[in-house]
Amino acid sequence: MDKDVIKAVSLHKETQAKTIQQLGDAYNNQDFIFAKTERHPGYPIVIKWYNSG
Repeated sequence: MDKDVIKAVSLHKETQAKTIQQLGDAYNNQDFIFAKTERHPGYPIVIKWYNSG
């Protein structure tokens, strides 16, 4: 894996750890790498794909 990607993910995880600490039990900690931080914090970010044709 590219060093820049590793650095970016590490920085993201540090920021996420601060969010988890601030929200405490309000954060649904399931160890998702990319999780919501506002509405339903801790739940995975879901991108819906749909075909328009």
